[in-house]
Amino acid sequence: MITALPGATVPLVLRVIDDNVPANNPVTGLSCTVSIRRLADDKWYDFSVGSWDAASGWGSLTAAGKQALVDKGDGSYECLWNQGAADGGGEGEYEVTYAVASTGSYAGRQAGETWRFTRETAGAVWEQAQAAHTTGGTLGAEMAALATQTALLDRALGLLGENQYLDQVVADGAGRMISGRMRLYTDAGSVGSDSSVLATYAITATYTGNATYAATYEMVLS
Repeated sequence: MITALPGATVPLVLRVIDDNVPANNPVTGLSCTVSIRRLADDKWYDFSVGSWDAASGWGSLTAAGKQALVDKGDGSYECLWNQGAADGGGEGEYEVTYAVASTGSYAGRQAGETWRFTRETAGAVWEQAQAAHTTGGTLGAEMAALATQTALLDRALGLLGENQYLDQVVADGAGRMISGRMRLYTDAGSVGSDSSVLATYAITATYTGNATYAATYEMVLS
């Protein structure tokens, strides 16, 4: 079953390959059609007027119920179907029947698939944890990567002074800071609290003689 969002325009595609040796070569130059049956009431789509009509089966359909597919030249035959315009954009399931209308060895061959237009799948994917999106090149993976990059950007801004808080400062006898804690926050309203802490750094500093500037200064992510 193929899923899509209600109201979407979807490509209905038939792919034809031969059974020669070596096999699986694309077959072009055929005349192919597609027909759509709405499972809720067993009616077939009339492509000529955009309505749903009763029929005893695929074999009894007129030409209006068998939409010609466009030969793409690569073994695929396609048409675009707007479920929103054809059926109001509500949720529903449809049986799609492809057929080869040409004469010759491929004449009469058929293939079928079921389409389900629903919001459930999209909602479930949207609410998945980022860890579930691992396939390279997919939108989910890119969104997960973007979240990681955003966190790194927030940390970089924090190191530049944005939403930054220094505490637990320890000074030597000359009043020079020798250690402390630096915390970075994701939002300004949480600065100084234990909420929304993006990163915590341990700071240490050393000095030479009576110098007021640090000889070494270290800030380590902890």
